[in-house]
Amino acid sequence: MNLSIIETNENEIRSIDDIILVNVKEIKILKNKTKREIIEFMYDENKLTKSFNIISKLEEDIKSSIFGNLTIEELKSKLEEEEILLFSIIMSLVRHYKKSYQALNNTIKGVYIECNKESFLDTVYLAKNYNVKTTIKCRDMSLKEYSEILKDIDLKNLNITVDYQEENTPIKIEELYKLSLLVSQVADSISKYNLSDLEKIMYVYDIVKYRIYNKDKTNYSNNRDLDKVINSNTIVCSGYSNLFNAILNSLNIKTMPIISYEAKHQRSIVYINDSKYNIDGVYVFDPTWDCRKNEEEKFYISKYTYFMMPLQRAKKTAYDNISQLLEEDIDKVIKSLYDAKSSKEEFIKSIEVLKGLENLCNFININTNDEFNDKEYIILKSHPKLIEKYNSKEISNLDFFKLLYQVRRIEYNNLMIEDIDINDLIDTVEIRTININKTKSKNEITLKDLLLLLSIRNKIIQEIEEAIPSIEKEITPNSIGIERDITNIKLIKTLKKYKKAKRKLNKNITFSFKYKSCISLYNFFLFFLKIFT
Repeated sequence: MNLSIIETNENEIRSIDDIILVNVKEIKILKNKTKREIIEFMYDENKLTKSFNIISKLEEDIKSSIFGNLTIEELKSKLEEEEILLFSIIMSLVRHYKKSYQALNNTIKGVYIECNKESFLDTVYLAKNYNVKTTIKCRDMSLKEYSEILKDIDLKNLNITVDYQEENTPIKIEELYKLSLLVSQVADSISKYNLSDLEKIMYVYDIVKYRIYNKDKTNYSNNRDLDKVINSNTIVCSGYSNLFNAILNSLNIKTMPIISYEAKHQRSIVYINDSKYNIDGVYVFDPTWDCRKNEEEKFYISKYTYFMMPLQRAKKTAYDNISQLLEEDIDKVIKSLYDAKSSKEEFIKSIEVLKGLENLCNFININTNDEFNDKEYIILKSHPKLIEKYNSKEISNLDFFKLLYQVRRIEYNNLMIEDIDINDLIDTVEIRTININKTKSKNEITLKDLLLLLSIRNKIIQEIEEAIPSIEKEITPNSIGIERDITNIKLIKTLKKYKKAKRKLNKNITFSFKYKSCISLYNFFLFFLKIFT
C-alpha cells in the first residue's frame, strides 16, 4: 500500500485500490497518532457522524466493529434492536472506516505528503516516523526558506525526498539543503544592494542567461533538474527557467514555470509589483532565448528580446498553458458544471479549468476565499481582475533605460561587464525594441518593414537622448548626473583594484621577507654546526 497525505480544508480518509488517501486540515494532527487513533479521529470528525445523536453505548460498539472486536453482523443486530432508522448509513460509514483501518495496517511501501510551508517541519518529523521512502511536496516554499528550516535538523540517513519544484525530479532532503544554501548565498548577495523588485529580476536574468545552452542527450534530467544544472555545464530551457525561478523565489518575488506544450518549451512567469516603475502585473521571461551562445560571445548582456514579455506577445512565439486557461469562456465553464446535458469529459475539463484559474488567482494574491466558500462564484467575480493583471502592457523605452542603468551600475562594480557607457545603454534599448517588433510578425521581414524598423531606431535614440537631461538626476545618487556618476563609479572601481593589488603586493613582500629570514636562520644554523663540530 502507498499512503498519500494532503493538507487541505477537511479531515477525511479513504482507500482506493492500493492507495490510502488522507486529507487533513493540519499535518501536526497526525504527528503523534497511532493508526487506530488516526481512524478514530477521522470518524469523530465526519460530518455525518457528528449529525447522528447516537448514545455512547452504541458509539463504543461502532468503534469496536471498525477495529475488529465486533463483527459487522453483530453491530447490525444491535442497531436494529435500538431501532436506529439511519442504520444503513451508519453501516456504510463503519464499512468505510473499517476498510481504511485495514488498509492502514497493511505494509506501507511509500508515502507522499503535500503540505503548506507552515507545516513543513511537522511534515519532516511525521515522515521520519513512517521510516519508509517518503516524498514531500511543499506549496510555495523557496529554497531560502528551506535553508532556514533545515539547518537545525540531522538530515543524514533520512529516506525523504522533496518535490521542490514543478517539472523536476524529487531530490534527497540532504541534497536539497546543500542546494538551498547555494541559492540562498546568491539571493543574499543580491539583497545587499538597494534594488527594486524589477531591478533584482533583471540582475538575476543577466546571471542566468550567462549560461551557455548545452544538452546532455543521455540523461535529460541533467539538463533540467536544478541540483544537477547548478553543478554542471549542461542546461536547457527548463533548467534556465528553474534556476531563474529558484533565485527569484528566494528573493520573495513570485514566479513559476510556464509551459508551451506546442513548442516543447519552458519559460518563467513572474508577478511584478514594483512601485518604482509603476508596474503591477504578470510578465513572461525567457533567459533561454536570450542566453550566451558560446564562450567568446560578449553581446549576450545586451539581449533582452524575451525579457519582461506581456502574455499577449509571449504566446505568439510559444503558445502556453496559462494563455489557454485565460482564453476559456468562464460563463460556459461554470454552466457545464450544472448542466445535466454536459458530458463527463466537459464536466472534468470544467473542474480542471476552475482549479487552474484558482491557482492563477492565488499567484497574484487575489483572495479566493469568502464566507460561503463558493469557488465558482469567487472565480467568476475575480475573472475581470485576473484578466487585467495577466494582460500587462510593455514597459516603456524610457523606463527600460532607467532600469538598465540601475542594474548596470551594480554589474560594472561586480565585474559582470567590462565597461559602462551611456551609448551602449541606448543601443541596448534600441536593439530590444527592434527585435520585439520583429518577433511580433511571423512573416518574413519586407523592405517596408526594414524602413519602419529604421525609423523606430531613430525615434528611440532621439526619445532617450532628449529625456536624459530630465531623468538623469532622478536615476543617479544625490542627483549628480549620469556622466559624473559613471566617472565616480569607474574611479571607485580603479581605487578598489589599486587597494587589492597593494594588499597582494604587501602580502607577497611579507611572505618573501619571512621566507628569506627562514633561509638566513637555516644558513646560520648550518654555519653554527660547522664551527662546533
